[in-house]
Amino acid sequence: MILSQDNPCVPLQNLCGEDLKSLFQRMLSLWMLGRSWGPQLLFREPPYLADLERQVVLEGPERLFLTFSAPSDFGLQLAAILLRRPAEPEEGEDAFRELINLFCGHLQTRIWGTETCSRPFLATPPGARPWPVGMPGADTLAQAGPHWIRIRLWREEGSTLAGESRHG
Repeated sequence: MILSQDNPCVPLQNLCGEDLKSLFQRMLSLWMLGRSWGPQLLFREPPYLADLERQVVLEGPERLFLTFSAPSDFGLQLAAILLRRPAEPEEGEDAFRELINLFCGHLQTRIWGTETCSRPFLATPPGARPWPVGMPGADTLAQAGPHWIRIRLWREEGSTLAGESRHG
């Protein structure tokens, strides 16, 4: 694993699914602030129902595409933990999007450092923008309480900060 406290910045080509999982679990522990998921009644084993999905495009020295998939119950639990009451579906979607924002901000810093300029990003529902074809460069399942969250990352070959191809 290359994303660690001892290795704050990492070349993108060395990034793997375990790195994504590790960073996601650290961001989740920040979100939880020592709180518990409550009783663990049943673990869902992959494949699972992932009816909550968001996509993010990170633009820095290269363009990265990420997808995050989870059951909607995960978003509801994230929101309920912060609100300290049962959450509405919209609040669950907002909480999921905020956790993704936290993750992506840390991922950008880990890959490109703090001195590199990058564009703002927004977690959007699937289909909101063109997406790469083919297998992701990194793919992982992270467990959060009884939930499984899938994180996938694609790298656009030859991209620049402006999003133009280096090959013409």
